[in-house]
Amino acid sequence: MNNFDKKKNESDLVLAKKQVQWKTALHNKNIEIIRRISSTVDEQDLADWIREEPVVFQTFFLRSLKNLQASEVFNVLDEETLANIIRTFTLSETKKLISSLYADDIIDKIEELPSELVYRVLSSITDKQRRDVNYILNYSENTVGYEMNVDFIKTKLSTTVAELIESIAFNEKTKIEQTNRNYYVTNNDNILVGFISSETILSNQNHPKLKISNIMEENVVSVRASDHKNILLKKVNKYNISEFPVVDSQNKLVGVLDAETSFQIFEEESTEDASAAYGITSLESDENYFKTSAWRHFLKRAPWLAITLLISTFSQLILRWAISPLVESSPSDADWLIKVLPYLPFMLALIGTIALQSSGVISKYIVLGQITRINYLRAFLKEMKIVCYTLIFVVFVTFFRNLFIDSIFLPKDSTSIGEQIIDSLFLLLIISLSIIVAAAISSGLPIFATLIKVDPALMASPLLTTLIDLIVTGLSIFLAFLFFR
Repeated sequence: MNNFDKKKNESDLVLAKKQVQWKTALHNKNIEIIRRISSTVDEQDLADWIREEPVVFQTFFLRSLKNLQASEVFNVLDEETLANIIRTFTLSETKKLISSLYADDIIDKIEELPSELVYRVLSSITDKQRRDVNYILNYSENTVGYEMNVDFIKTKLSTTVAELIESIAFNEKTKIEQTNRNYYVTNNDNILVGFISSETILSNQNHPKLKISNIMEENVVSVRASDHKNILLKKVNKYNISEFPVVDSQNKLVGVLDAETSFQIFEEESTEDASAAYGITSLESDENYFKTSAWRHFLKRAPWLAITLLISTFSQLILRWAISPLVESSPSDADWLIKVLPYLPFMLALIGTIALQSSGVISKYIVLGQITRINYLRAFLKEMKIVCYTLIFVVFVTFFRNLFIDSIFLPKDSTSIGEQIIDSLFLLLIISLSIIVAAAISSGLPIFATLIKVDPALMASPLLTTLIDLIVTGLSIFLAFLFFR
């Protein structure tokens, strides 16, 4: 074990001990110990801890914290816990929790809540927060404006260094030495003209009357509020920066996109691209794998499965046409192979898609930390449940499709309808068994890779499709030999 793994294990052990102490203090309702332990733990870990607690302890915990930390924990709660808290809290308590949130964070909370709780949240925000929320919501969901932060500090050309330092301390409740960011400069018409970094401000703090216009950078890269998020990603890659001022069509400063939000957008867009590569629609980075039903997971995968079924039908038709002379002569020693051979391209395409979808989803949620060592089996069983829906869909479509193809190519008096149905059912059994085996392998490989400390993404690659092709071909021919020989 290397030093990094050793330190990580030690850190995990310390955190686990703190959780035990925290839980004991929570159940004993010891506010002093709760606050002391919570002050040394990241808010995301605290949110994970209270997720497992009954509602009565969830609300007691947030009531125990000081307002700022309570807001920080509240901001990272999952949808179910969030709804439980808001249902239980009074309007005044909800207002305290939300008072420190930025407008874009409030929008995120609104989108996660059931409609009956949205009114409670909107009733609890300040007039300024409500104006900011309404301003952001005027932009469509895929635009930069929808993601921007409108709670930011801007400065004028005529502002002095001393005035800017005072404004930062007043608005951010911190000293300039503790910030590491850019502040954007506008003229009297609110048009963006430049920016100044906290480092530059610090280096000139001994010149309090110096005007910002004399030390600012004029070469500022901005994005428009109406720009699609893909344009933002292009600028991130081109200029190698992650924080941007946001302007309107007249170059007036309307918001700021901080580094954290830019990274989140990059992650979401990358996830969508990866999902498309795996043949999955609308797989969002913040979607919880276990809280999303197996049926909904199936619906995300079904469109590409349907496309695969359609396209692979043509390859099956071509192959069936090519071997039709053999079917007509029907030599007894090769009859079993002739029956399964036209289905192999169709099966390889279809099962390859299913395998990539399962492997890609498992790999993605392992990387996001939603699938961990303690729930590997649960994730595997969920994928197998999704495969059951897939099987029903594939069997229903393929059964009638097979009969249609047979009606075209088989001689009219060679086989009866009953024999065609029996042969089709046997082929569907072969396809079903192949799908189950392929899904089990493709779901298990990323988990196995994680256990042996290999990147799980490597399992959603040509290695997987090659392995699945080999297994499906071998299994199909073997089963066809048993059934049709």
